[in-house]
Amino acid sequence: MTTKSYQIQYCNGGELKYSKCKRFETKVKYGVCPPDLLPNSAMTLEQIAEKYGLTLNS
Repeated sequence: MTTKSYQIQYCNGGELKYSKCKRFETKVKYGVCPPDLLPNSAMTLEQIAEKYGLTLNS
């Protein structure tokens, strides 16, 4: 997928779509979002936190 495709699908897809975006979920839970995390990542939030060294107080 291209950046434009991700934006159309997740960013401009309304609350139902962006609330399922891993970038959005990660930012809400940990306060930051890794720059190379894709919106449709198959990783759980816990796996993302472990991979990128995120904590709830990041």
